[in-house]
Amino acid sequence: MATLITQTPWTRQPQVPVRVVKGDPLWAFLPIVSSTSYVPLIGSRIRTAATASAAPSVNIANGLVGPVLGMTVSTGSIIIPPVTTLNSAFAATGAASLIVVGKSQGSAGHASGTTPIFKTQSAGSSFNHYPFTDGNIYVGPFSTVRYLNGTLSGATAGIYTPHVAIATAKSGSQAFYINGILQGSGSAAETPSIDTGSNSGFGEFGSVYFAAFFDRVLTASEISSFSSNPWQIFAPLPRRIWVGAAAAGGFTAVNRRSLGARVGSRSVY
Repeated sequence: MATLITQTPWTRQPQVPVRVVKGDPLWAFLPIVSSTSYVPLIGSRIRTAATASAAPSVNIANGLVGPVLGMTVSTGSIIIPPVTTLNSAFAATGAASLIVVGKSQGSAGHASGTTPIFKTQSAGSSFNHYPFTDGNIYVGPFSTVRYLNGTLSGATAGIYTPHVAIATAKSGSQAFYINGILQGSGSAAETPSIDTGSNSGFGEFGSVYFAAFFDRVLTASEISSFSSNPWQIFAPLPRRIWVGAAAAGGFTAVNRRSLGARVGSRSVY
């Protein structure tokens, strides 16, 4: 009798301790419900914890990315990442990217300077709206220019269920995607950065289920792949398969014995 170990990617949100292994993110987190401190996942290069002004409530939802557990916060309860540390890293490489799995809370939109998923514009930019009262999105992640002004390409309905938003930026080129669909692009000649004030954070008027920052521009293949399955960024759990010796000296599978409970979408044998 021998053991074969196989590994396959996560296909839904992990709800057990995990580490990030793909993409080399600067900072990544899964929400810790009923807490005001958010510790980055193992595998993140920046280990500074984020904070919130109030403990979020639990949000369980189902959408493109499968069943998810996350945080829902109201006005003022924004998860603030280590902005100055992130900006130093962006300045060193001249590039930045962000992946957020989240959803908008209301279909009516927000008329004031609010955004439910993230506020990641540079200082001096206009208010974010995700969405505005017209149902469209007005944002410009990492830029002083709000380059997405109401254009949505097949994503309007998707923002009210858990979805994947990806922003990339470098001097002269910015882009914003929802579920892999390009929503808007910019050409501002500036170093990517995040405002250290009211334009930075996560979760106001919405829910967040995962977020990760990078100090580079994600490739087209990464944008497509992470949009289809953001959870593949996490280290897969192993599947242990018991096999028996074959007559010819090889191995042939004879049974599978469960060594643990099913966790998320991964079975541990």
